[in-house]
Amino acid sequence: MTQIVKLDNVIHNNLSVDPHLSAQYGNSVNQALIFPNEMTALQKEYPIFFRKDQNGDFLSIILMGLDHDENLFLDDDGWHANAIPATHQAGPFSLSYDEDNDDYLIEIDLDNPRVNDGNMAQADEEAIVQRAVPIFLPQGGQSNYLQHVEKILHVIRTGVQFSANFFAALQALDLIQPVEVGVHVTDTQYHSIPDLYSINEEKFNNLNEEQLSMMHKNGLLALCYFILASRSNINALGDRKRARARP
Repeated sequence: MTQIVKLDNVIHNNLSVDPHLSAQYGNSVNQALIFPNEMTALQKEYPIFFRKDQNGDFLSIILMGLDHDENLFLDDDGWHANAIPATHQAGPFSLSYDEDNDDYLIEIDLDNPRVNDGNMAQADEEAIVQRAVPIFLPQGGQSNYLQHVEKILHVIRTGVQFSANFFAALQALDLIQPVEVGVHVTDTQYHSIPDLYSINEEKFNNLNEEQLSMMHKNGLLALCYFILASRSNINALGDRKRARARP
């Protein structure tokens, strides 16, 4: 269930949110939607690939694990990485477009389990209460946490259009191809991850000067290099998988 409402510093002055990343909040998954404007940081730690959504449109993802409900960067203490995808940092917040004011408004899902209204008393929710941080200051101003969330939502909002332009350019140059992705964890254990796409490296290397100039001018050329270089992080996932399996 969801109860998404416009965030209001008067009505919601007593609300706090648990920013902790955990399996409890749905962060234990092996793939995350990302956007081109966060690839610079993410490519250093995660493999970046493409998938098709239900409409057949391409989107960018990172791999965080080899099994479906597995995030090898996550444990009981949180998410251990220098960069975390924006979609996993947004928590119970989202943006909606206000046509009357030609602006975007922050919304919050009041039914999200991260949200604490100050009335939690159950023993199993004590940790949530202890970790929860306020959304607003007592005087009604934004807390540091909400300011961070605003930045994350901006990454997502601008990333949606950036992503559309990015994939339009890649498809115009016929640079997307399906790829086989898999990791040998042991001599007998092989994990294959289906339905992934990436950049056709041969065609990319054969782009002419005009095409390369266009990609560079639009800020897309470096992203292609990042995506290709990030493939080496697949081996690091195998290392994490083996380390987690050790007694």
